[in-house]
Amino acid sequence: MDISLALSILALLLSALSALYARWAVSEAKQANRISGHSHKLAILENARNFCGGFRIDGEALASTYFDSLLESSGKASLYFSKPVADHLAKYADAALAVLIARDGLNRIKSTNGDVPSEKWEEVFRLVDACRAMEGSLLADLEAQTRVVG
Repeated sequence: MDISLALSILALLLSALSALYARWAVSEAKQANRISGHSHKLAILENARNFCGGFRIDGEALASTYFDSLLESSGKASLYFSKPVADHLAKYADAALAVLIARDGLNRIKSTNGDVPSEKWEEVFRLVDACRAMEGSLLADLEAQTRVVG
């Protein structure tokens, strides 16, 4: 056997092994990306659950830190969820922000003259009811896309 033929065969074997290793590395990278994406989805889902749970209990009196985490999650959702689900979360976050703004308006009125007109309270309660109406389907959508399949 000629030495150049032996080197050619050895080079062929090494390139085949290199191709197999590259294929394995791609598979591992895809798996790592799936795991990373799932952890981001899970964080968004947990933020939404925490907000919804607190909102059910405290309604318009919910602490603003819950709003902050929901708004942050809403901004990231389009990276990890389908467009309809990300849009649903954005719509819910917008409705929650409207509650926060209306509530802060009521607090300003209360601090200046102490008496808040009933129609202002009705507006806040209407906004709270609109948020609560979206909660069930939003959480179901987020949970459906957060499950690990295969």
